Amino acid sequence: MRAILIPLIVIFFSPTTLSQEIIRHNHVYKHFEIIRKILIATLDETKTEYGDYSLKEAEFIPQGREVELVRDNEFFQVMWSMSSPERENKVQSIPIPLLKGLIGLRVMIIRKNDQDKFPMSLNIEDFKNIRLGQANDWPDSDILEFNGMSLFRFPNYQTSFQLLNNSRFTGYPRGITEALSEIEENKNFDFALEKNHLFYYPAPFYFYVSKKNKRLYDRLLLGLNRLIEKGEFDKLLFSDPTVRDALINTNIINRKVHYLTNPLFDNQKVLNDKRLWIDMTKIDEYLKKYK
Repeated sequence: MRAILIPLIVIFFSPTTLSQEIIRHNHVYKHFEIIRKILIATLDETKTEYGDYSLKEAEFIPQGREVELVRDNEFFQVMWSMSSPERENKVQSIPIPLLKGLIGLRVMIIRKNDQDKFPMSLNIEDFKNIRLGQANDWPDSDILEFNGMSLFRFPNYQTSFQLLNNSRFTGYPRGITEALSEIEENKNFDFALEKNHLFYYPAPFYFYVSKKNKRLYDRLLLGLNRLIEKGEFDKLLFSDPTVRDALINTNIINRKVHYLTNPLFDNQKVLNDKRLWIDMTKIDEYLKKYK
């Protein structure tokens, strides 16, 4: 009888590999790289209490679907998005605005030849006769409509620039940290940054986790508060190239500001905590301090 030799394969796992927490997050656009940086810094701040981690990025998924996947705590564990009652109902926010309200400072991407349609003399009533574009599942759409704006709701972000180019709407409000990079990324279209106007509404951009995932909620809340207390949060935000470019090159100080009501957000504790919001009178100070 022949002996049958079966090779023994031994697989070694390092202690680090075994102990790493896998954290999947939503797709990162270039203009939101700063949020990924904040997420990494937040997790690094809490390694002593919660251990090491490994970040994984998901492919693009529409925001409405992202909320459902985070709620179930299966496909990925954390997403970032603007606050809305629907999202607060389905998933758990970490109530610290990640961009200090910058996402609520909205400038417009327009077709380059349309600047004459936006003279400085326009007021909020005039804007109600100009069709603006926003994605169907963005809270911004509900905010603009609540304030009486004429709105074209498109199905998803990917189609938005083609629709603007095709004149389905005239102005495309974007956060100041989004607009310049999006114009650059869509150089095949003849777009420009509208020069005269700025919409503003309080708009916190939060990390969201499943209500089932208290451990990750506690970890992110602890880490973010530590970053704020150490001054590292402001340093990360205002030294980021995209944020600096936005604050310098969108000329927000010289724009006419149109204040809008955000009916989706009424967290007075967050609204009244001045540490969590940008002070528009100190923009030059931020830029000089955090080069």
